[in-house]
Amino acid sequence: MLRTTVSNDILLTVRKRIANGIYSEQYVFSNQGNTAVTFSKETLGIHFPYNCTFENKTNLHDMSCVTHVWCGGDYAWMYSAKPSGVKPYLVCYITEGMISDYSISYDVSRISCGASYRGAIVLHPGDVELQPGTQMQYTFVFQFSDTAADSGTPNPYCRMTLCADRYSAFVGESICCRFQSLDPWQTAEIICNSEPINYVKDGTTAEWRLSFDTPGERTVCVRVNGKTLWMKLNVLLPLEQLLIKRAQFITQKQQYQEAGHDLDGAYLIYDRDTECQYYDREFGDHNACRERLAMGVVVAQALQIQYDENMMHSLRQHRCFIEREVYDRTTSTVHDSEYRAYQRRTRAYNYPWMAVYYLEWYLLTRERECLQNAANIMIAYYEIAGGGKQESPCIRNHEICQYLLEEGMEALRERLLQHTLAHADRIIRDGSKCFSEEVRCTQFMFNGKVNILCQAYHLTGDQQYLQFV
Repeated sequence: MLRTTVSNDILLTVRKRIANGIYSEQYVFSNQGNTAVTFSKETLGIHFPYNCTFENKTNLHDMSCVTHVWCGGDYAWMYSAKPSGVKPYLVCYITEGMISDYSISYDVSRISCGASYRGAIVLHPGDVELQPGTQMQYTFVFQFSDTAADSGTPNPYCRMTLCADRYSAFVGESICCRFQSLDPWQTAEIICNSEPINYVKDGTTAEWRLSFDTPGERTVCVRVNGKTLWMKLNVLLPLEQLLIKRAQFITQKQQYQEAGHDLDGAYLIYDRDTECQYYDREFGDHNACRERLAMGVVVAQALQIQYDENMMHSLRQHRCFIEREVYDRTTSTVHDSEYRAYQRRTRAYNYPWMAVYYLEWYLLTRERECLQNAANIMIAYYEIAGGGKQESPCIRNHEICQYLLEEGMEALRERLLQHTLAHADRIIRDGSKCFSEEVRCTQFMFNGKVNILCQAYHLTGDQQYLQFV
């Protein structure tokens, strides 16, 4: 047990205990002063430094973890899982104390590349006023379990659960919600954004369905037996409408327009707080290339759904910028920055985005040159990346090969096919090894590996690629 004074009036007592394979921590805050003390997210947080760091390890699948956090009032938990999915999980239930939010605390001295260090989880209470002579306490119970905390099943340490069959849904889509308890209860107050909700009670379980006509975040709150639980639901517009709205925002707010300027036609970062475009030539992640290339992809996709001449004009301007400053069609080189006459750095990670950009141009206009560009860019990617020693989440070689076949470009298709299969074969040979020679964060983007293996299966029908997945 540890006792320490955290302010002139607040005494913190920490108790740690191991019994029967269960580890627990209890934090007791006692107000020993003469005035009330208010705690909030800004003034109180409890740190949990889980091993969510992705360093250069030989087996990130099993030697690291991904931690999930649920902050739902009197129903809160955390659990850590290996990326491989191998059990057990490390589960933490908050059995005493209300948790309303969490944040991430970073030790800046540990950030060398920014992506591999994930920071520490900080749990925050709701607003609490601690009167003189009173105390509040938080108890955390840890155990290894083969059942994840988000299974929605009550247990001795988490006696009530609140869950939904989906937490993001489209407008008009039905959401099934459920509250369960190990303890008997007679009535429950269930509210969604201040509106009471009718439910069907079966023993100690309540179920109800929700649907919404407008997009936005909704909070569902359950009050029962003196406890308060809540969850948040995100209601979305149909995907096609979302895509069109995003493309409209890009073309209206994020395109730099100044004739004769090197950035003319570029899509840039937009700061909603200042309502201004943002650009940093020196810091690559804030330039007009890299992931900004995906904005052109979004606009091209939106135009395939709903053609708009103003939006098409914007996309043409962007392509002029790309072919003037970023992409060299004669060599299939994709530069890491605009001002290619001054900065000749090559970054392989940019190539798949550029290939997808031209693939979407092809799907929009059926220009054969765009399809050729997409294929040549990916071939160049493999030549500079050494067989694909990093996985990009936006590789779409299967589609490019399909359209090359339809257009009668068999020789180009064969070259890209061989590179794609060599990439998939390398993933199988490496097994659980995870590494990235260029962009460190890609070493834990396991979906990129699955993407390549699935594409290899579609291209060949070879079951070995699915078996590895």
